[in-house]
Amino acid sequence: TSMQMFERIMGFQPTATLVIGSGLTREDWKTFCFQQGKGLLQHAILKPRDLALQLVPEANSRLLNPIARQELLRQSLRDPNVKEALPGLREHRFRPRFYEILDRSLQQGRMRFAHHEEAQVFQSVLEEKSGRNVKREEYFLLNRFWDRLLELRELWDEPRLYSEAIRRMPEWEPSPPLQKIFYIQHFPDPPRVQSFWQA
Repeated sequence: TSMQMFERIMGFQPTATLVIGSGLTREDWKTFCFQQGKGLLQHAILKPRDLALQLVPEANSRLLNPIARQELLRQSLRDPNVKEALPGLREHRFRPRFYEILDRSLQQGRMRFAHHEEAQVFQSVLEEKSGRNVKREEYFLLNRFWDRLLELRELWDEPRLYSEAIRRMPEWEPSPPLQKIFYIQHFPDPPRVQSFWQA
């Protein structure tokens, strides 16, 4: 942003970056910093997503919001191949707010696992314990389809963003360099965000 550019030109650099997780706002921490007599730069307080976008900058303009994701789901469920693979899901598509609920469930499910392999293990355990469930199988199939669709169209949702950011972490050289990063959360962040932070 223009403010960040101005700060860099003036030689202002944060001595620490604060990443705030679930249940916290930037305003809370601005107030706290000012009360402690600390100066504050605009880019010194980030959400985990902001930090992930530094590692995957191409996702910035292609990160789908809920409305865009719902439209993509709507288009996808019209595809003949998808129709054939997901008949159970499709039979509910005329229910009120179906795509909104499906999108929210899909995003929450994708964030619940640190990575795809963990989801596969969970699916196997469920099948062993409670037997085959066609609708559950469709949901896991939709998740794999969604991942592939985003990859082919070069689009992003937050779970894909965090996965790619974790993959790139070993080679990451932030500019300007981050001296210290503090991560604070009020409520536990989803496992995929936690695994990003651990990386």
